[in-house]
Amino acid sequence: MMAREIGVPQIAPANRPELFGIDVVDQPYAGSAMIEYSYGLPPEPIENVPITEGFDPHSALQDNPTAALAIEQFLRTGVVETFCDGVCDPE
Repeated sequence: MMAREIGVPQIAPANRPELFGIDVVDQPYAGSAMIEYSYGLPPEPIENVPITEGFDPHSALQDNPTAALAIEQFLRTGVVETFCDGVCDPE
C-alpha cells in the first residue's frame, strides 16, 4: 500500500485501523493523510490475486460529495478532514 510506503497516516475514525504500518490520527490533520471509504467488500484475498466478489470501487469516489469536500478542503488549506458521519461509506 502506497500510504505505508510514504508514511501517510489514516484519518480517524478509520475503516480498517488494523492496517499494518499505518498510524491513525485525529482530524482535522494538517498535512497529507489517507481517508478510506468502506464499500462493504469482502476481505482481500491472502494471495496476490484480485477480489472476485462485489464491485470495483476505484471510480466510485468521483461522484461522492463528502470525498469532493475533503479534496477541496485539503487543496485550499492543507488540512485533511472527513465530512462523513462516522466511518466514511457511500451513504
